[in-house]
Amino acid sequence: MDAGGFVVQVVEAISAVIGYDLRPLAPFVGICAAIAVPVITLYFKFKQRMKDLERIRADLNVTAAAITATTQNGLGGLLGRFENLHQRLDDKITGRLDGLQTILQSRVEVTAGGEDHEIIETSEERVAPVSRQTRLKKAENIRNVVMQHWLNGRVLWRSDDDPNVYIFRGKSEAGLHVAIRLLTPYRLELGSDGRLSFALDVWIDNRKHMNFEWDSEGDYALRGFKPGEWFQDVAEWTLKPERRAKKAA
Repeated sequence: MDAGGFVVQVVEAISAVIGYDLRPLAPFVGICAAIAVPVITLYFKFKQRMKDLERIRADLNVTAAAITATTQNGLGGLLGRFENLHQRLDDKITGRLDGLQTILQSRVEVTAGGEDHEIIETSEERVAPVSRQTRLKKAENIRNVVMQHWLNGRVLWRSDDDPNVYIFRGKSEAGLHVAIRLLTPYRLELGSDGRLSFALDVWIDNRKHMNFEWDSEGDYALRGFKPGEWFQDVAEWTLKPERRAKKAA
């Protein structure tokens, strides 16, 4: 039986029940049924799809919450490890600085060896000389700043000639070329170069401006200090290091 015959039988049955002939409406009922069935089927499919989407959304929310908690825990642990590392490094550097306090004190001046004749003052500087005590304080200030950067291990690099001699080259904010050389007690020429255990030399625009030496016993020798604006640049370390050239293979 086709769909049309089925609709006619249904209409006849309903007419018999209600006592009213609905057979003239059978064509319209068939049309409505033909439209209603796909619509109803689509509706139920839509409802099922909405249920599926709601279940997927709920699963995604649970997954996102789990990922967020895991990520937060991971970041918390990572930050904790970084803080511990920073504290250990800070304690290590502080300990090394505290240990160096005994060799960063100038108590007995050593005059043997004389002055550094590479450090030449202008006539104006000789007319208005800076006291020796002031020069010593300034030299100590420069020395302490350089030693801190040396211990931090970031801006001074080992000399190609001696791994226990450290070098800095760069520029000040005013464009002055600054070169610094730190000699340590482990250098190859210790004992033959006539200098104390530690020695610090500073050049500004290729002219030597400071020669300061000291040892762990408190002996020191300020063999030359040329005053000028360069002091503030180095003391406050407003210096930009130049890029170190790579060694040829």
